[in-house]
Amino acid sequence: MADGSLAEAAFRYYLVQDYLFLIEFARAYALAVYKSPKLGRPCAKRRPASRLILDVEMNLHVKLCAGWGLSPGDLQQAPAAAEMLAYTRLRARRGNAR
Repeated sequence: MADGSLAEAAFRYYLVQDYLFLIEFARAYALAVYKSPKLGRPCAKRRPASRLILDVEMNLHVKLCAGWGLSPGDLQQAPAAAEMLAYTRLRARRGNAR
């Protein structure tokens, strides 16, 4: 990427898949919170990580994608790559098994 040799289509594909990964990551994180026996003492000055993923990280990603000509609709309607789903579903299965 740094030398400019990565095809733009490949980078745009990566951006879309990374957005879809963030959705699955937020789900896995929510499962971990749900199954955690202790949540610890909440810190009033910091947002929970799930909100950071959904509000901050995903919004930053949408803005980055817009610079590459990808709309929120493009991101939401794109098919998820089998490899990304295999990884995130493995994480979810392991989380559900515990």
